[in-house]
Amino acid sequence: MCRADSLPRVLTGIVPDRELTIVSIESDKYAVRVNYRVAPPLPEDRGMGDGDLSWRFVHWQIDLTDDLGTTYWPGGGAAGLDQGVRSLTPPLPSAASELTLRIRPYRAETPTYTMQVSADHILRV
Repeated sequence: MCRADSLPRVLTGIVPDRELTIVSIESDKYAVRVNYRVAPPLPEDRGMGDGDLSWRFVHWQIDLTDDLGTTYWPGGGAAGLDQGVRSLTPPLPSAASELTLRIRPYRAETPTYTMQVSADHILRV
């Protein structure tokens, strides 16, 4: 097992001119849920009305795998919000002891962040 990252974890470069913080990770009977926030807050108008759509949505991708080899798939969540949750299915198996998160923007010029999170740090609800 690799050294686990602590949460919250601040990531720079994923959202232009902002920090993306992975606040916590939860698992319930339906999904693994990654709670996040973006700071400073996004502009109120998000470019709507002046033809600039660059802030309309904040796009970033997340992939999860666990140490049992389970691959998790996007199951819903927020996009374009200052804070929210990304849900991935299936739920975390009780035998899993670690999650690997890969977080990246939709544009390739920014590197991917990889995090190892111990299952002990995942809230099971």
